[in-house]
Amino acid sequence: MHLKKLLTGGWLALGVAVAPVHAKDPDAVAKEAREAIAKYTQEVDDLRARYAAASPEERQKLRQQRPDIAPAQEKAKSFIEACPAHREVPEVAAFLLPSVEGWDRAPIYKALTDHHLDSEALAEAVVASAYELNGPGDKFIDTVLEKAASPQAKGAAAYVRATRLLRQREGAHEERLKYLRLAVQNLGDLEVRGRRVKERAEGMLFVEENLSIGMVAPDIEGEDTEGVKFKLSDYRGKVVVLDFWGDW
Repeated sequence: MHLKKLLTGGWLALGVAVAPVHAKDPDAVAKEAREAIAKYTQEVDDLRARYAAASPEERQKLRQQRPDIAPAQEKAKSFIEACPAHREVPEVAAFLLPSVEGWDRAPIYKALTDHHLDSEALAEAVVASAYELNGPGDKFIDTVLEKAASPQAKGAAAYVRATRLLRQREGAHEERLKYLRLAVQNLGDLEVRGRRVKERAEGMLFVEENLSIGMVAPDIEGEDTEGVKFKLSDYRGKVVVLDFWGDW
């Protein structure tokens, strides 16, 4: 029997099992994905820094320059497909989920629910699933709410569920309140893209509790164009148009 056949079959003549020569070490595959993601992230950060320091004319040109995300996407996708149980899958999924337009997210959700419901890193991947408008993400959120070990992951799932319910302007107020309160209670110090997710949930909860249609508007104070102080409550019973605007 040829040595090549013995090796590719995964066995040596002595009867000792070895890995097939074509199989990659999972940690090596994870490293490739991690490095590709880091390279893309650095390119984005560099472009943002150049944009911040650029003149208006230079910014026009820089807007046309976008780092190519495809290599990082492919490495991340291949890693999750090849090593769904690897400990780094939740972190890679958090990068991949917002950016897989045109791809099937189902294998990513399956890897997370099959192998990572006990992971402390699951919460960030859950928040990343909020970018999906339609698809298998609702079932994924249901599973996390029911079975995740981490309260923070459950809080993240409640936050995502509330954001999706925001699209249902009619009849979902009580449900949104329920999930937003659960999110605020459990999100802790989870940060995504430099911002605490709890702060977002608290803002959404304030709107639901205080600014929903039919509620009395919170009182505000200010000055009119002539410097005269006034309060919104001064006009109670009258039709008032509030025009909030800004300039960036």
